Amino acid sequence: MAYTGGDPAVLDGAAVRLGHAVVDLAGDATAVAGIGPMAAGAAPGSVGQLAEEALAAVGGVLAGVATLAEALAQSVTVASDQLVRAMGGGR
Repeated sequence: MAYTGGDPAVLDGAAVRLGHAVVDLAGDATAVAGIGPMAAGAAPGSVGQLAEEALAAVGGVLAGVATLAEALAQSVTVASDQLVRAMGGGR
């Protein structure tokens, strides 16, 4: 297989941006989880309970997406390292 080019710095930049997204998503997940109990207290009966459960589900989805983004960031970093080694260079 022939090497067709690539720039490890581009991959490193993508990993950094993904890392920022992870932090943002994790913060959003925490914020949404904190809103749930407030929603439950603000709405009567089962409506409040449903609102709390829905917000908990949204928080869980955000936490899951943050986990996936973190794994992707780590994979991009590994790809960058491998590209540097393939080109015979060091960092």
